[in-house]
Amino acid sequence: LGITFESLAANLSGVNYTSGRLGRLDMERNIGALQHTVLIPMICDPFSRWFRDYASLRLDVRPEDYRIKWMPPRFPLTDPTKDIPATVTKIRAGLSSRMREVGEMGFDVEEIDEENRRDLARTDAIRISYDTDPRRNAQAPEQGIGPLNNDDSAQGGGENRPQEGQEGSNADQ
Repeated sequence: LGITFESLAANLSGVNYTSGRLGRLDMERNIGALQHTVLIPMICDPFSRWFRDYASLRLDVRPEDYRIKWMPPRFPLTDPTKDIPATVTKIRAGLSSRMREVGEMGFDVEEIDEENRRDLARTDAIRISYDTDPRRNAQAPEQGIGPLNNDDSAQGGGENRPQEGQEGSNADQ
């Protein structure tokens, strides 16, 4: 099954941090492969087909009106202070995508993006700002954190870009 003895027996005595972490990462890869190659295609997808058939025949709901997406439960992070920066680095290097990494954490990237949009709209409406807002954090674009706001009409957008007539503006070129 690809499960370590320590995980199966819930006995970590005699296991140092590095060995435990490597064993756990290997086990998580094995379980992830089992989920994506066996459980989802052989159990979840047939259920999806049954549900789509039932919904279209009995509930008069078209399959285009909804989507079914199977998200296996996430594994807790072993060391978030190392795991999160490693994930950010993979995304920034183009070795992975936000959608994939967020999905592997057990979340839906579209839900997170919508929550972030609502959070930013709410804080803009009540005129408060946090240092985690990438539109207001001068270091965020250089660090690759968050989306860039290129809309000058948005509150707080564009203050770090050259103005017309300054070096680097399109008017000089």
